[in-house]
Amino acid sequence: MRPNIETAGLFFGNDFDRPEAHWMRDKNLRDILAHLHEWQRMLLGFVDANRHGQPRPFLPFPHTWRTTPALNQEIWEHYQDVSLDEIQALLTASHTQTVELIESFSDEELSVNSEVGLSLTRYGEGKGTDA
Repeated sequence: MRPNIETAGLFFGNDFDRPEAHWMRDKNLRDILAHLHEWQRMLLGFVDANRHGQPRPFLPFPHTWRTTPALNQEIWEHYQDVSLDEIQALLTASHTQTVELIESFSDEELSVNSEVGLSLTRYGEGKGTDA
């Protein structure tokens, strides 16, 4: 990786003014790729557990959908000492696993309206995980 890419900051334009936390949190390409990798890991773990009869919510305990800003901050902190090259390798691997996972589902399993569908809204129902 070229050194200037490794340390280059993100620039969204002079007039850019958005309130969401990630615009201030993520400082470089590594931060964004680490975020994608970790969310893919959560997806892979969620599906694997539920496929093996261990129902669990998508987000790791104690997080809920309302606490995703705190979760994302934890992810950011976790990967601050990991190089961009390492993150790229991790993301490549988790991306490959995610594509393989998606390809392993039938069309019926991927359908939100299916009786056997694996929609995210079905897992964790009644367990307070959507709060």
